[in-house]
Amino acid sequence: MMRSLTSLMLLAFVAGTLVLAAQPNRGKQVQVESIEDDHGFDATKDECPHDEHKKCPYREACYCKPRRSYYIRRTGYFYSPKLGKCVKAEEYLDYGCNSFPRLGNCLDKCGRIRPGKNRIMKKKH
Repeated sequence: MMRSLTSLMLLAFVAGTLVLAAQPNRGKQVQVESIEDDHGFDATKDECPHDEHKKCPYREACYCKPRRSYYIRRTGYFYSPKLGKCVKAEEYLDYGCNSFPRLGNCLDKCGRIRPGKNRIMKKKH
């Protein structure tokens, strides 16, 4: 009885290991979207000083429509208000508000707008 139980446990362990090893390593998947799609960009032109992107207001800049670049070949990320997350741009992006070279930059500025969603609150004792 004990011998068959040990054999079954070993067989289950080996089978589980093989199933995990057979899964493809996907890493972090990022959605790719076109800036021309309806993403709910509703910031006014006054709130989106693309030519002076260092002066983009913190929260409003996340709702600016990013500008497409025809000259600079720079892939980038932007925040989609409709999807509520940062996505990779299908087109090349120019510098400006709501245009980020890396996903981490987009997450830091816009991806964590809603408090509590991506933060763990400390409990008071």
